[in-house]
Amino acid sequence: MRYVISAVLFIGLLVGVIFLLIKSFASGPTVKPINMGDYYNTKMQVRFVQDGIINSDQLHRSIAITVNKSNVNITVYQGYQGNILSSNDMPNNEQAYHNLLLSLNSLGYRVSKTSPFSKVNGLCPLGLRYSYQINNAPTNINQNLWSTTCSQGTIAGKFGSIQSVMKNQIPNYYPITNSVNLSQAFNQF
Repeated sequence: MRYVISAVLFIGLLVGVIFLLIKSFASGPTVKPINMGDYYNTKMQVRFVQDGIINSDQLHRSIAITVNKSNVNITVYQGYQGNILSSNDMPNNEQAYHNLLLSLNSLGYRVSKTSPFSKVNGLCPLGLRYSYQINNAPTNINQNLWSTTCSQGTIAGKFGSIQSVMKNQIPNYYPITNSVNLSQAFNQF
């Protein structure tokens, strides 16, 4: 009886070890997640774009906020070819940028999900489209994730909070954007 119990324990232990080995090989190598805060003193910049409803080129508006270690910019565009209506630059510093990157990182700025659509262009025609970009960074960090007010997108992070944090980088955001109508449609009689 003692041999039977020992054999069962040995087989159980062997199965457990084999299971753990298979699981570790199946999951692939462990990759350390990238912390955006580690890049605060590089040329990397984060950009948040709000794109208005699909309408005529004359009525179409979008707002972009771009932040890097020395500058914060908000630009209002008209049309689909990016004609600049207004642009405001403000100074930034590495510590402020570092804190922004850490907060975006904690909100899942780089967390993506799959979408049946490869691009946001043309999606959610009566709603808004948002893009969450990282530019001028090492290629493994650059990104262009997106979301819409129609519940589509490739960003899996807390995009509502991300949008607020990006808007908070502009001290006079609402006075600048108050007259920008992202939902301007034709006049109905």
